[in-house]
Amino acid sequence: MENDASQRPEESGPTFVPASGSVIGGMSKDKFGRITEALQDIQLSIDGLRMQLAEANDGARFPTTLATFARSCSMFLRKTVLGDYGKRETRLLDDRVLDTTGLRFHRLQKVPQQKRRRIEVGFGLNGGFMAVTKLDDDTREPEKTYLMQAGPQSLELTIEWPLTGAAGWTSAPSEAAPWLISPDELFRTDINPNMNCDEWLGQQLVLFDGKGISLKEMIQTVVNFEGAHSISTSRLLTVQDENPSKAAANPAPHILNAVTVFGVRYAHLIVIETAMYLYDRLIDQDSIERPMGDVYAVKPGVDCSPEQADAEKPDWIRFQGTVMISFSNTPTVIRHEIRAAK
Repeated sequence: MENDASQRPEESGPTFVPASGSVIGGMSKDKFGRITEALQDIQLSIDGLRMQLAEANDGARFPTTLATFARSCSMFLRKTVLGDYGKRETRLLDDRVLDTTGLRFHRLQKVPQQKRRRIEVGFGLNGGFMAVTKLDDDTREPEKTYLMQAGPQSLELTIEWPLTGAAGWTSAPSEAAPWLISPDELFRTDINPNMNCDEWLGQQLVLFDGKGISLKEMIQTVVNFEGAHSISTSRLLTVQDENPSKAAANPAPHILNAVTVFGVRYAHLIVIETAMYLYDRLIDQDSIERPMGDVYAVKPGVDCSPEQADAEKPDWIRFQGTVMISFSNTPTVIRHEIRAAK
């Protein structure tokens, strides 16, 4: 039977999906260009850190300067590897970019069991009381005073040192083996990188009471509560009929973030080392345009005497968080254990 053109269905050309909004858009820049912008941001922060540490003659400025730098580093990591609300497609280093560049990541350092030792950190009070006075509703004169007793209470942190991020901080620092805040203390940069972004972020950084805290969780703690927002984490307890805070839902990373090493929060140490590692890796990528200006590798160092390096209760590691007072005569001891993942 001969084809009859009149019997064929009418062919139509291409059609467009309906859209709404402005046909005029903002400035266009692909992800590679935005990666260069993120590198420019962190490069400026590095320059500021260099100048601050070069000018600082007092130890008080060291932790505050590194805290500021850590918050900048957390935003760099949010843009590059975390993305908005943890959505993989929104991060600058999405799967397509990683496949195009062939970029892979190094594993975390492992701390050998024979190099670990236990150190104790904490504080406490012998007791106390609080006086609560009932006032007359009309005259505001005192009617009755109640005394609420608080028995002895303390916090004890057992830390298996060194933690990941300070893997080489074992014997006393020397000119040949200084204690540096360096990517080499956190990652195995001496082996070939073979991890994708999700595997890299999912690695267990430390164990808090036996439960793992990942590299991603530690970075998010700084990003979400200090970098992108400023949220108090001083209270991690929820009072009856009160809506729990986001921090209270997972207190372990915030307790760990209150542990300081030479005045620097542990989480800040991790974020700085992770950001400097990623900065170095991206700078070496031929497919990514380098930001203008000189490139510097920054590795702040700390000093420690041989006696303090081996002390069971060294003065360079502290807990600077808070503890809510329990108004009970019963002695209370709160214990937590922190150690590097196996």
